[in-house]
Amino acid sequence: TVSAALGASRAPNTKGVEANTWQAGLQLSAYELDLLGRVRNLDDAAAASLLATEAAGRSARLALITQTATAWLALAADTEQLALAQQSGVSRDETLRLTALREQVGAASGLELNVAQTLSASARASVAQLSRQVAQDRNALNLLVGQTVADAQLPGPQGLGGTEWLAPVPASASSELLLARPDVTQAEQQLV
Repeated sequence: TVSAALGASRAPNTKGVEANTWQAGLQLSAYELDLLGRVRNLDDAAAASLLATEAAGRSARLALITQTATAWLALAADTEQLALAQQSGVSRDETLRLTALREQVGAASGLELNVAQTLSASARASVAQLSRQVAQDRNALNLLVGQTVADAQLPGPQGLGGTEWLAPVPASASSELLLARPDVTQAEQQLV
């Protein structure tokens, strides 16, 4: 830090004669010689901190994408389970109806009727539980996306429809792929 000042004044001196006074000043208040590279190292540390922050941002985006995909898959699985539970409920209700008819004509016992009623009630309870779970999954997905997801983008009652959408991991994939992970990059730059 360098500052300079110039000044001039005209005033009578002690003998009563007008005298000119000139003043000049140069002030050096702070200067640092970078003999050991401290300032340069601070610059490098700031650059590494910036790179670490950018890697943390990529890591956060990747985590959000992962959570969104996980929520979508959970919704797909629970939707498929709900469809199966609904089909099972229809089957149990039909079994209950037939068992009640059989019991009326004496071809089934009261115990068989009670078992059929229990199974039918259990199927209805499963449908209610899975319906609630599907609603929770959908709310979680909407929360992650930040808006209501359109029905066309949600998994249907057919569920996942196989595993064709999963990309195979090649056996020849290099372990250097791990070095491209944002969390590894962030840790590296923080170490720098």
